[in-house]
Formats: sequence, C-alpha cells, structure tokens
Amino acid sequence: MTFDRSTGIFILSEALFMIANWRIQTKTSLAVAVVGLFSIVIAAAGFHGLRKTGEGVEDLVRTQKAQLEAFDLRIDVIALSRMEYELGNDPAQVEKYVSQADKRIAEMNERLDGLAAHAVGDQVALLDAIRAGFAGYGKHVRAMLETARDFNAKGAGADRAMIIEGLQRSRAGQMALTDAVKAYNAEISKRTQQSTEAALGMARAMQITLGVTVLLALAIGLSFAVLISRVGLVLPIRALMGEVKRLAGNQLDKEVGGIARADEIGELASSIEGFRLELLKGHQLEAAAREQREKALETAARRDAMLREFDGAIAGILRGVASAATELEGTARSMTDIASHSLRQASSSAAASEETSANVQTVAAAAEEMNASISEIARQAEASARVTNTAMDEAERTNAVVGDLAQSAQRIGEVVELISGIAAQTNLLALNATIEAARAGEAGKGFAVVASEVKGLANQTAKATEEITAQIQAMQAVTANAVGAIKGIAGTITRVNEISAAISGAVTEQNATTGEISRSVQQASLATTSLSSSLADVTEAATQTGAAGTQVLSAARELSRQSEALHREIDGFMTRIRAA
Repeated sequence: MTFDRSTGIFILSEALFMIANWRIQTKTSLAVAVVGLFSIVIAAAGFHGLRKTGEGVEDLVRTQKAQLEAFDLRIDVIALSRMEYELGNDPAQVEKYVSQADKRIAEMNERLDGLAAHAVGDQVALLDAIRAGFAGYGKHVRAMLETARDFNAKGAGADRAMIIEGLQRSRAGQMALTDAVKAYNAEISKRTQQSTEAALGMARAMQITLGVTVLLALAIGLSFAVLISRVGLVLPIRALMGEVKRLAGNQLDKEVGGIARADEIGELASSIEGFRLELLKGHQLEAAAREQREKALETAARRDAMLREFDGAIAGILRGVASAATELEGTARSMTDIASHSLRQASSSAAASEETSANVQTVAAAAEEMNASISEIARQAEASARVTNTAMDEAERTNAVVGDLAQSAQRIGEVVELISGIAAQTNLLALNATIEAARAGEAGKGFAVVASEVKGLANQTAKATEEITAQIQAMQAVTANAVGAIKGIAGTITRVNEISAAISGAVTEQNATTGEISRSVQQASLATTSLSSSLADVTEAATQTGAAGTQVLSAARELSRQSEALHREIDGFMTRIRAA
C-alpha cells in the first residue's frame, strides 16, 4: 500500500470530521486525558532518571568507601612496618607491640571481609592477592615478634644480626603486600572514575530525556488543545454566528451550514435552520397577503371607475326624464307636482340605495378578506414566537455546554498545578542532595554535580508547566468569549421574541377592529334593504297617481322609454361588476 500526499490529506480530513462530530464533553475529556497522559510520561521519565541517578550515586559511594578502605589497608601495612622497625631498635618493647600487631591484623581482616562482600570483576582476584600477601606478611611479623623475644631472653649475649635478618625477611613480605594493595587501589580509583562518569552521563541523559519529553508533550498537548478548541468549538461557533447575522439580514435563501454534525453544534445549527425555514415561510405568507391586498385594491379601483361611468349614464337618463316631466307640467299641474316630486325622490333614493348597497357589499367582502389575512398573520406570529422560544432554549443549553468546557479547562489547570508541585518537590530533593554532598566533602563532589543537574531539570519542568498554564488560561479566555457570544445570540433571540409578541398583540387588536367593521357593515346592509322596501312603496303610490291624468300619456311613454334605457344601463353595469 502506497502512502502519498493525497492519502495523508484524506486521512487528516476524515480525522477532523470525526473530531468535529464528537460531543463537547468527549472533546474536553480527551484533552484532559492527553494532558494527563503526558504528565504521567514526564513524571515516569523523571522518576526513572532519579532512580538511575540514585543507583549511580550508590555505586559511587560504594566505590569511594572501598577506596577509603584500601587507603586504610595501606595505612595498616605502613603501621605494621613502622612497628617492626621500632621493635628492631628496641626489642625490649616486644610485649607492647604484640597487642598492637594483633589489633592491626584483626582490623585488616575485617576490612578485607567488608571489601570482599562488595567486590566485582577484577576486584575479587586483587583482594585474593592481598589476602595471600597479608597472610605471608603476617607470618613475618609474628616471626619478628618471636625473634625479639628470643633476643630479650639471651640478654647481653644476644646477636643483633638476628633482628636485622628478621627485618629483611619481613621487608620482602611487606613490599609484596604493598604492591597488591596498590594494585587494588588503582582498580578502585578506576572504578570510582567510571562510576562518576556514569553518574554524569546518566544525569545528562536524564536532562535530554526530560527536555525532549517536556517539549514533545508541550507541542502535542498545545496542538491537540488548539485543534480541539478551534476545529471543535471556535470555528463552528463563529460559523453559526455568521449564519445568525445572515438570517438577521433577511438572507434566507441559503441553508444553514453544520446541520450534518453529530455534536451540540449540529443540534444548534439544526435549530437555527428550523428558525430560518419558519422565517422564510412567514415572508412567503406576507408576500401572498400583500399580493391579495394589491389585487383587492385593483378590483376596488375598477369598481369605482364603473360606478363613475354608471353615475354619468344615470345622470343623462335622468335629464331626459326631467325634460319629459316638464312637458306634463301644463296639463296636470296638481298631479304632476305630486307625481314628479314623488318620482324624483324615489329615483334619487333608489339610485343612492343601490349605490350604497353595492358599496356596503364591497366593504363587507374586503372586511372578510382582511379578517382572514389578519387571522393568518396572527397564526404565523404565534408560530414565529414558538420558534424563537425554541431557539432561546437551544442558546441557553449551548451556554451551559460552554460552561462545562470552562470547568474542564479549570481541571486541566489543576493537573498542571500538580505537575508544578512535583517539579518543586524534585527541586527540594535536589537541594537536600546538594546539602548532603557538601557535608560529604571531597567524596561528595560527584554527587553534588548530579544533584545540580537534577535541580536544573526540575527548574525546566517548572518553566514548562508555567507555559502550559499560560496556554490553558488563553483557552479559558476563548471559552469566556464564546460564552459572551452565545449570550449575545440569546439576547437577539429574546428581542425577536418580544417583537413577535408585539406583532401578535397588534394583530389581535386589528382582528377585533375588523370584526367590529364587519358587524357595522352588516347593519348598514340591513338598513339599505329596509330603505329599498320603502322606496318600492313610494314608487307604487306614484304610479297610482300617474293613472289619474290621461294627458300625461305621451310623456309617460317617453318616460317608459327612458326607463328602459336606464334598465339596460343597470344590466350592463351588473354584468361588468360580475365580470370584474
């Protein structure tokens, strides 16, 4: 399987998509787990380095102790040799030197046993050589003591040459033992140098290991924290803020992004998308209502024009009727006055009644349409209020989730404080080790170097924890900004909800007003019907009065013809009204 750049980009995008779909609690818990894991790794590396350093220091102390014991062996050999020469000068003090020799020999045996218990490698053979040389030299020392006793026993006749021969024999054994001790001393010095170099090398390795581990943990931890906060929280929340601003600007044609996410951001995006759809539906209904109102206004305008035409035609016909009535005035003045007056009043009242009836019906239809539109607007306003309430709940829940994120960041800070405490404790241990090394004097110089290195590593760890603390504080600041942004969104939604409530109240009042107008129009329609009935009675009375005068026959015929013309105009008007 080949791994190229496109494959890497695909894997990275899939990983980012997977992280984006995690719940916010999972993201923060994972960030805490990563920081805790690297804290454990750093602590384990520090403990391992301290253990190795302690082992090196213990080995160095053992070798230095062995070196001191080897120096004491040389001192014992020198003391025995000096005792022999003093005994050669004054054999009479032999009993005094016997106890000293026994004490020195016992001390040397104890030192050899202690050195043999911790001997390794070539040290075992060198100690065996010392034991062999010491056994031979011890025999010469005891022989020298016996020679001194014999010399004292012989008194003045003793030959001092026997003392000199004894010293010469003991001298050879002393030189062999001294050479063996020097060889062991050289091996111990070499071992001490190796232990010192090993301890310093371990300290340097520990320094490098802890430095690399801390830098790696810091880089990976910060990268992961930035990835989680930016990809999982900051960028999606900024995108949702942009979507909300777009909806506030009435840009409703584009779907809200992020609804495919499986986390809380996706839920919030779905809620905002539902809010967008409701707003879009409300705008569509508003446009439909506006179109209906425009059509109603156009219809009313056409009806007004037709009514004006009808009024003009009626005026011409009425002028013809008035001319015919004038011709009747000479033959039947008394009847004409009554009949003309009755007919004029009846005609005017009938025209006004019909015009009023038409206007009342138009107003009634418009009032019914307006009432239906206002009811629909009220229903949509209530739906919009429900949507804004739902969006408010989602914003409050998102605010709670971001609050959980802030608490998780606080827990990360506590873990970093724990690491800082471990570094401070390590620094204190290094200080104690430095004090102990100072007390040991020359023998503790190597250990003092190691303690200084450990102290430096503890200081580096403290600096690293301070940098981690600063990054966590930055993440907490970003979280606080996110909380403020969500509160702003919640405030905006609250204002939208208040506006929707105000619209709903206004629509309710308008609905009541429209109902009152409709009832008034119905009452006017009933009054117009009653007036038409009264006018019919008046017309009948005028007709009966006209029958009293035969002189008005020709005028009546002209009036009949004009009446037919009026009837045709009325029929045409009604036809046009129905067509409109």
